[in-house]
Amino acid sequence: MIPADFIGVFFENQHEVLFIPNILLVCALLIISGYLLFVADKTIYSGQYIAYHIALRIGIAKAIANTPDLSRSGATIYSSFILGVDRTKARDFQFLW
Repeated sequence: MIPADFIGVFFENQHEVLFIPNILLVCALLIISGYLLFVADKTIYSGQYIAYHIALRIGIAKAIANTPDLSRSGATIYSSFILGVDRTKARDFQFLW
């Protein structure tokens, strides 16, 4: 949560300049988001609990997802899946924030 907040506060103007006039970039980000969800759904879960280093990685994924058309909740879910966290724990972690 904290990395995403920093990105949102410090780079708000750059996001508006980069993404508002560029519809093709926004479309590409939608396709990337769908691909990441597809890949995350095919990963094997190790049942890993969410330690601090995994929570930080998930937070960084949420910070990257501060762009238009990349879902922050989707970033939490697919980064959790890719890191081996199981579905219930990923869902519970998403709704903590």
